[in-house]
Amino acid sequence: MNKIYSLVAFAVMSLVSLTASAWSYDMSDENAVLESEAYNYRPYKVYNFFAGLYNGEPMTTEAGDVVSGDGCLTVSGDKASFKLNGFEAFQVIAPVQMKNFFLQIGTGAINLRAGVNKDGLHNYGSGSRFFAISDVKAGQIIVCQWGVTSSRESVVQPADKISGATSCEFEDITEAVHAAQDALAGDVEEGDETPTHDSFSYWRATTDGFFVIELQRDCCMQGLQIWIDASAAEAVSSPSLKIAGVNGDSRLLEFKAGESTFGNEVSTYYSLDGEDPIFLKDSEEIDHYDYVYGEDEEGNRVVVDSVAVYKRVLDTDMVAEVGTYGDYLYNPEDGYISVYADADEDGDGIVVVKAASVSETGMVSDIVTINVSIGEIVLNAPTLTLQGLSGLQREYSIGWDNNTLCGEEFTITYEGDTDLYGEAQIGDIISIKENVKVTVHVEGYSDGVLEKEADVAGVDIRRKAAVVEDGDGNPVHDWDFVHLLDAQKNIIQGKVIESCYIITEEGDSLVYSAEEFENSQAADGTDLSGATANYAPSCWSWDGGRGRATLNVASDTIVDPATLHDRNANGYGYVEDFANVFPGMNINCPPNANNASCLFIYINGDLGAYFMARPTFTFSRESVAAGEYLMIYQGVGGSNYTNSRWPSIYEVPVGELLSVTLASGGVHVFYMDVYTYDNLPADELEDATKAYEEVVAVKDVKSFTMPIAGYYTFDGVKLSAPQKGINIVKYADGTTMKVLVK
Repeated sequence: MNKIYSLVAFAVMSLVSLTASAWSYDMSDENAVLESEAYNYRPYKVYNFFAGLYNGEPMTTEAGDVVSGDGCLTVSGDKASFKLNGFEAFQVIAPVQMKNFFLQIGTGAINLRAGVNKDGLHNYGSGSRFFAISDVKAGQIIVCQWGVTSSRESVVQPADKISGATSCEFEDITEAVHAAQDALAGDVEEGDETPTHDSFSYWRATTDGFFVIELQRDCCMQGLQIWIDASAAEAVSSPSLKIAGVNGDSRLLEFKAGESTFGNEVSTYYSLDGEDPIFLKDSEEIDHYDYVYGEDEEGNRVVVDSVAVYKRVLDTDMVAEVGTYGDYLYNPEDGYISVYADADEDGDGIVVVKAASVSETGMVSDIVTINVSIGEIVLNAPTLTLQGLSGLQREYSIGWDNNTLCGEEFTITYEGDTDLYGEAQIGDIISIKENVKVTVHVEGYSDGVLEKEADVAGVDIRRKAAVVEDGDGNPVHDWDFVHLLDAQKNIIQGKVIESCYIITEEGDSLVYSAEEFENSQAADGTDLSGATANYAPSCWSWDGGRGRATLNVASDTIVDPATLHDRNANGYGYVEDFANVFPGMNINCPPNANNASCLFIYINGDLGAYFMARPTFTFSRESVAAGEYLMIYQGVGGSNYTNSRWPSIYEVPVGELLSVTLASGGVHVFYMDVYTYDNLPADELEDATKAYEEVVAVKDVKSFTMPIAGYYTFDGVKLSAPQKGINIVKYADGTTMKVLVK
């Protein structure tokens, strides 16, 4: 088979010609047709991912290290200004020759696996991954060679797959190129095969913009080429400028030089006064006209004059005289230039920077212009968000809305209280009880500072509500189980039934009001007529002989008492204070295993509320707020109660209701009060101290029959003995309690 392939220009790129099925980037044999008369194109950029080469030279990192091995593709943390298929993109930073590539990174990612026995640009992720080439121009041809994997080919995305930037339009010319290759191959004798094409795809861009390619799962690309019209004149792309750093009122500008389509050496010039960065002069060719408008006699807008604007071309005489193309040459070895505030001659806070690239042949790029804002930048102040409370301590998480220009590294430090200082990261938790100063520092910027006082400071604990007395001189607590109000006595002595637990034939446990049940129709339309066999009202009942009220699930209306313990709420759920005898507090308590009652309240005497089973108290936000403390005065013993009493303090969490579950084995609760930390005037400190001492649980807290298994700090560190402050007390039955030790 005759192959009439032109191999011009490939020798200088030192590319090895192999067959299409080999694990290398085979460009010459397959793609020389693009140099034929049918296309008359020439290679412009050649990415040999398999060997880690760009235009025949090894790809490198910014440090100059040669890129090779597994996973040698890295991306910057700076998000690009566009999205690939809905995902935020990241810019490739190694190798530096691929800075015009942007990737969509997900679980798993595209890797560049360059070197011996590697397979190029490979998607090892769990699904499709996208990358984009940012600087494709109209008329260029993009060639991809796919690797030998389970997914031989991938997909080029239409324009609607990219947002936030301009994506180029393109046409698929793969079949046309393959047809031209077959034609150039000449006559094919019987038994011979035509050239293999399945490893190559070809697209021609019809507009400028980003060119987006999807690598399907396990798809790899051995190489990518960009070809340009060989008959076109040399062109130089414009440089790019970006702010790379801040130093007070100066800015560091980083340049990326433009490129010559002929591969010629390019230099970049800049200006800081808004003037042309290179020596230009007017040519004799008119570029456009500027028009002067006026009005005719009838008030219509008309052109009254026109001024020709001539194309600006390189001033070769000035270049020959001076020996350079402009006054200020950018030196890539410097890495950047500094733009100082004194360059702002008109005082508007803006320095107009212009730049252009020039090839060694004198071909000039378009001029790029950016406006650089000059002036001191003050960093946003950090934020502190309340996360939790621990005694006098307040726990805050550190946040910061980064407003740096270039994503520079930052440090956050804090100091306050007596011994509070250190360095932190965003999201870290710090605890303060008095005050704190948090500072964020970035080199070149003015610090962002937050100074905050804790919402409590050097305080004592006292009752949230003032202690008052009833008509008999008894103290009235927030929730008093010893001295009931007349309204509470009226409710419980009236045997109020608030709801019924209903067992349906299907075994469902439902809650409806007694009235709904009597009507056999619930408010939601449920037919209760078939549920009459087994139900139990949840109610307060009054035992006048014993002088006590009972919250229970027993009632004379139970049809079949034999089923009480295994078919109704007594065996399935909790009994609640539906009558709201104690507003702002919900009593939620399972009945004792062999008794329908869950608690007794003694009207006379000081026995308070006696719980036969382990009770849970839940409090509304209106009655107990975050940052406040609930004190429960309690004890244990039989229904006659003989053991000692003690107070315990529970801290109200942030963002949720306070819920307290007491120990099992029979518990008496006498009263509950809400306490808070407050800033008190000096003349109230003595009273506050007394209130504090009244409720603080001392070392021998819970000194009754239940053995103490150990004491722990708030952070869970075991103590050899109680210590001043917050202690976690663990009991032999596994229950724990948070207490204050004075």
